[in-house]
Amino acid sequence: MRLTEWTRQTRWAHAPLPAPPGVASGAVYVRELVWAICRACDLQVHGARAVVRREGMRCPECGGALTPPQEPAGPQAEAVVAADEARLTALLDAEGALG
Repeated sequence: MRLTEWTRQTRWAHAPLPAPPGVASGAVYVRELVWAICRACDLQVHGARAVVRREGMRCPECGGALTPPQEPAGPQAEAVVAADEARLTALLDAEGALG
């Protein structure tokens, strides 16, 4: 159900991922997300880029396919996403943006 003309309800396409190894409890880190709209359910669906690359994205309400898995998938592709997230976390930390 749409809340207003400019907002939609949002849902995870999958269970949220745990924090990366070595991140202390309460620490801030970067997780790259991908968003897609399910027009059938009028939902904004989001998921971690690493999961969406591997599995694609489905609407959690109706199960409809929103994006296909991306090629190439696999450990190397996930390592690239993890490196991007670590690089962005370090950049924000260096700028003092994380606390």
